[in-house]
Amino acid sequence: MRLYSLILLTLCTGAAFPAGAATEVGGTLASNTVWTTNGSPYLVTNATFVPPGGVLTIQPGVAVQFRTTA
Repeated sequence: MRLYSLILLTLCTGAAFPAGAATEVGGTLASNTVWTTNGSPYLVTNATFVPPGGVLTIQPGVAVQFRTTA
């Protein structure tokens, strides 16, 4: 369900961000992670995993985008 939420959030944020302006994330996150508006936008650069028992909280107003590959 979390993956679907991230995908939906990405589809809802259509703005493009200038290079270097985003917080890049990828890999396995810390056990409990909070994405805040201060770090927004977040650019998911590769496969990102929330570890078992971990929680990823995305605060309201945070923009999340995914890097596309050819």
